[in-house]
Amino acid sequence: MDVSPDPDAHRWVILLAAGDGKRVRSLTCEADGVEVPKQFYAWGGAESMLQWALKRASAVAPPERTVAVVARKHRRWWKHQLADLPSENILVQPRNRGTGAGILFPVMEIRRRDPRATVAVMPTDHHVEHEHRLQAAIREGFAALDRERSQVVLVGIEPRQWENGYGWIMPSGPPLGIQPVDSFVEKPDPIRGRELMRAGALMNSFIFVGSAEAIHGLVADTVPEVARRFGIWQQATPRAAQRLDALYDTMPDCDFSREVLERSSSSLAVVRAHDCEWADLGTPDRVERYQALRTA
Repeated sequence: MDVSPDPDAHRWVILLAAGDGKRVRSLTCEADGVEVPKQFYAWGGAESMLQWALKRASAVAPPERTVAVVARKHRRWWKHQLADLPSENILVQPRNRGTGAGILFPVMEIRRRDPRATVAVMPTDHHVEHEHRLQAAIREGFAALDRERSQVVLVGIEPRQWENGYGWIMPSGPPLGIQPVDSFVEKPDPIRGRELMRAGALMNSFIFVGSAEAIHGLVADTVPEVARRFGIWQQATPRAAQRLDALYDTMPDCDFSREVLERSSSSLAVVRAHDCEWADLGTPDRVERYQALRTA
């Protein structure tokens, strides 16, 4: 009897943990005054946001299929917090060239190891009160890939109230299941934002799922020079650290949301995450609100 392959065996997670957290530096200082990048900071609790994200990732894939993208200059923090990941799954960027490079680098590495891979991309600066509801949306996105591998499915957060400073996704069609993406609106003013909310827009969590092949294809279609340079590097033998340094020395900065997703809206879909009480802790006011709730 033929046995169908298990799609879960090809599910991977990419954790984006290379950012500097510049906007909240004043809130993430150690006792000696050293500024800690926000994803490694524990906010007065026992675990950092990176450690929250590792738990989130474990619901999707085991450590051997979880890849973290980090910055070389942050080694003092990620070395211990990522100790449970295989060393080959910690991809170290020489410098920050934006989320375009931060996503394409691990996508190409995963695709090299597992050509059938499907991937969940997750930032590491999120607080989620009801993780199981977010996980339900991620699972729904993966189920859509099982039906159609060419899709890239974004996780949109169903808003409870207007939130300033977020990007918004406008779905197309009735608010059921997986919806096509009509358009993106990046950080609208409050008047425009509330109009979008009334029209059914979702906050862009920057969590998304897709096959490694499809995500690579989006980058190649929208910022081909970035994809070309990574392709040359990946084909080099050996792919020594010096070659990676040289690649990042000349790599143009690339914002994945603005330069890839917004230019690909007609090729994207979105799934709703309902009532998960999600927040991107990327600004001082959001951090202060989180800390007030935690101590209430």
